[in-house]
Amino acid sequence: MRIGISEGLIKVLLMKLCKYVFDVRNGEEHLLINLINGIAVIISNQNYVNLINGYREGIDQEVWDVLVQKQFLVQNEDDELNFPYGKYTAINMNITNICNFSCHYCYFRANNKEKEAMAVDADEFLKWVKVYVMPKQKDIFINYLGGEPLIESEKLIHISRNMQKLVENSSMRYFGEVTTNGYFLSPHLARVLFSAGIRCIQITLDGNREEHNRIRNCHGVNGTYDKIISNICACNAIIPIIVRININKKTDVIAIYDLLKDLKAKGIENIYFSAIEDNYLGDSDSAEDNEYALSDAEAIDKYIKVWMLQKSMGFRFIQKIPSIVGNCIAKNPNGYTINYDGKIYLCPSTCGISRFYIDDLYNFKSKEKKSQIKKEDCKTCALYPVCMGGCDIIRSIGQKEDACRKTYISQILTNYFRIKYL
Repeated sequence: MRIGISEGLIKVLLMKLCKYVFDVRNGEEHLLINLINGIAVIISNQNYVNLINGYREGIDQEVWDVLVQKQFLVQNEDDELNFPYGKYTAINMNITNICNFSCHYCYFRANNKEKEAMAVDADEFLKWVKVYVMPKQKDIFINYLGGEPLIESEKLIHISRNMQKLVENSSMRYFGEVTTNGYFLSPHLARVLFSAGIRCIQITLDGNREEHNRIRNCHGVNGTYDKIISNICACNAIIPIIVRININKKTDVIAIYDLLKDLKAKGIENIYFSAIEDNYLGDSDSAEDNEYALSDAEAIDKYIKVWMLQKSMGFRFIQKIPSIVGNCIAKNPNGYTINYDGKIYLCPSTCGISRFYIDDLYNFKSKEKKSQIKKEDCKTCALYPVCMGGCDIIRSIGQKEDACRKTYISQILTNYFRIKYL
């Protein structure tokens, strides 16, 4: 009598723990986070020990099923790094160089010195999309930035409506997002933006009323905090709004508490924090550029304090994995950053710096971006899906020897996940 083993059983027996799983120990439990899809599970220490030792029979069946379903366990021949980088076209567009604010730490203002008002040529951009982006047959995501993008709201809406038309008879989808200071937002404009395909608006705040008004200066206006908060409240039910709260060297936790208390009272719940970091790429070395920038150690300390405050006040953590350590558009082979003059750069931080210019809308040559991953050994690191090998731009200019931030990222993830889930 011949006894055979089914192909399905063989695959089960060959399964292993994905190498891109991040482990946070919590007493007799382990919090496991799949850094490819951002899903988190908690398992007992005994199940974890059996898992890493390959002892299948010692793992509870319910736990095993969840780990397989959520792709914590993969087959030996699987491509573990099967995540969305390159699976969609991502475009950051600085639609204009003009802004009604003059924020002290703005890298865009530091890198782009033109005094004359300039804006992206909508027709040239749409022609570029038709010729070079549409043939890729990938979903298209555009984040409209500036300057202040709502200064060019008519052009933005025109581009976004045409993007909707371009994909309507295809298998592709288009998603638009606007990153704005929120000063010009209104219920009418929010409705028009949503109808034109904008599915999210991100608005930045810098602390409570006093702190925000001190940092985010608006030309000819004495304070912007109240108007922005009022605009968010008026539009929050019309279009999804995410509030990004910047933290810097001078950020006071009391100021953040005051801000969160105000947001909570007004029903504004979708928030996340972002540190002003010391990775300026421009040519200026003035004291103002570094006045607000945080070192890695300072950033970790600030993040822990504000995340604990966020949790204690009942705010959701809307990011599966904090974007502060990932989502680099320069790493996406189908990612582009377009400046207001039509020039194309690797990422927003490099716009306006001539040595980082790679192409333009009017004479586009590179149909495919070359991979930006320089260190193949990075792919064996558990943090690779998050950092993608570190910043090649910082590495190329010698600002940091190898641009590896493994220690920083590990500490950020450990604290974020521990505060969020435990």
